[in-house]
This record gives sequence, structure tokens and C-alpha cells, in this order.
Amino acid sequence: KMNLKYIFIFLVTVGFISCKKDSQVSTQTLQLLQIKWSLISDETVLPTIPAYNSSYIGVATDYYLFSTTDTLTIHQRSLASSYTQSVTETFPYVVRNNNTLTYGPNMNFPITIKRLTNDTLILTNPVTASFINANGTTNTYPGTRTVILAR
Repeated sequence: KMNLKYIFIFLVTVGFISCKKDSQVSTQTLQLLQIKWSLISDETVLPTIPAYNSSYIGVATDYYLFSTTDTLTIHQRSLASSYTQSVTETFPYVVRNNNTLTYGPNMNFPITIKRLTNDTLILTNPVTASFINANGTTNTYPGTRTVILAR
């Protein structure tokens, strides 16, 4: 009976340890991130076809709001088809670790947290541009999107 008691205690202990939440994200990262950020710029660079690079400079009303309820609200003029309109979109987001988050409908697409300080947040992610040629072939070009935010 004594051996059975120790086996039970061992299994319960292992069960509690294995159910422990993943602690890859520091409290400091969440405290710095979860606030309203002003959009400074949103740039896409395609090194092999620079004619298709794009750059948007944020206006006073543009922002990213990372809420404590894991919801990201993006308000940005350039998301609209016309620069005279503003669009607000809300997405779920997950901080995967201190250097990576995902948001939007495709939650498995990693966004790198390149810099996170009291006053600066820089996010980067790979992008691709695909063009269908007149003969039906497709050319794909890799690039990088960089979003710079400030408090």
C-alpha cells in the first residue's frame, strides 16, 4: 500500500507540472506591448523589384491598440481604398514569445517583434509579391514589411 501511495503522489505531481502554462512570454513584454501605439510608418520593401516598394507615413489618428483581452485594433487611413477614408479592423492576437506574435485571420503567420521599448515598437514580417505574366506564368518576389509604432 505504501508503494501505491507514492506512485499516486508522483503521478499527481507530474500531472500538475505537465499542465503548467508555457511561460515563454515575460510580464514585461506584455506590459510594454498592451497599450495604444501611434503608427509612425508602414513600409514594404521588395529588393528585387524596388518599383513596387510601398511606404505609408502615419497620421495623427492612425494607431494599433493591443488590448489586455488579446484583441488588436488597427485604425489606419491607408487600409482603405482611398486615402480620404479611414478603416478600423479588429483581430485576435497571440504573443508567442518575447520576439514573436501573430494576429489576424491567419494566426499561424509569425510577426517578429524587432524592438519593444517604453516608446518604440517595431514589427517585421516576410511578404511576397506575385505577378501573373501575359503568358500565364507567375513570378514571385520576396520582401519585408516593417511597421514602426511609437507612444
